[in-house]
Amino acid sequence: MKVQLIFTNFDCPVGPSIGVSYLSAALKQAGHETSLIHVSEWVSYPYNPNRILRDVKGYDPDLVAFSFATNHAPEAKELWKVLKEGGLKAPILCGGIHTTLNTEEVISDPHVDYANVGEGDDSIVDLANALEKGEDATNIPNVWMKKDGKIIRNSARPLKNIAKLPFMDTDIWQFKKITESRRGWVNVYMNRGCPYRCTYCHNNGVAKVLQNSYETKTSGNKDLGYLRYRDPYDMIAELKHITSKYTVSAFSFNDDCFTMHREQMLEFLPLYKKEIGLPFVCNTTVLDVDPEILQLMAEANCDLIRYGVETSTDRIKRNVLKRIFSNERTEEIFAETRKAGVRSFAFLILGNPGETFE
Repeated sequence: MKVQLIFTNFDCPVGPSIGVSYLSAALKQAGHETSLIHVSEWVSYPYNPNRILRDVKGYDPDLVAFSFATNHAPEAKELWKVLKEGGLKAPILCGGIHTTLNTEEVISDPHVDYANVGEGDDSIVDLANALEKGEDATNIPNVWMKKDGKIIRNSARPLKNIAKLPFMDTDIWQFKKITESRRGWVNVYMNRGCPYRCTYCHNNGVAKVLQNSYETKTSGNKDLGYLRYRDPYDMIAELKHITSKYTVSAFSFNDDCFTMHREQMLEFLPLYKKEIGLPFVCNTTVLDVDPEILQLMAEANCDLIRYGVETSTDRIKRNVLKRIFSNERTEEIFAETRKAGVRSFAFLILGNPGETFE
């Protein structure tokens, strides 16, 4: 089965999609073939529908899979039409965060055949297997589809155990060129999910989608099985795999909350220090670190911690954003971070609903 992956990444910072990399790895592990069109001016492939049509038809895939966010939704919609009206016979599958949060809109497009809700590691393999064997593809969890003019809305499957994963497929990207353009920085993920339900975040939206599908009482982490953790040794093995192939100067852990599992950090950080040792940066909150963890992070060569602060106004923090921690805690942890010798960075949001200029 030949799967054409398309990732739109233009007019924004260049970078491989970690999610698409894992999808390709899962497909290849299942015996399928993948090819990627990485739409980005940084890799000499600016957005050009006619070029994309030509290259897709040249590959002659059995399935075309799009991953895109909301900023590229209009162009994705244009591409579906160009491909189908240009003679593409293969079905089109859409996935990614925009599709997950707007599944009805995406699957209703006349040029889209399948829409994936949530994570696609297993569902894209199930779909590829079914299409290759000519089997019924109408009951694949996570995958919505159209049949006889009607939309089939399949429920979501239980979230995947990610303790061990096939390593990211970096071969589909111009990974060396991209890494060099980023001064040797490589983005990775360790865990999946977030402990919090901040109102502005995609995790809040995804959790509600899963709650509706699972019909659970709440969108809480326990009800959904939302927090999943990578085995530290498996993560280290993947980092070693990357450094064996490319010149890496630093890793950026893009987890929503890298340090959310304290016991995992107590195991992982000394292991990272011993086996990898490269500088790294990460995202977390002031609720998920303490002096001991910060010291271990510093010893493991953590260069920068990016904290989600968003605002210092209690009214906005608590009533609008649903971020429940004090300014005193923020000040304390930033001071402890500096004391440990690690740089700090604050994410901030201005112009929140109900916020005044003052």
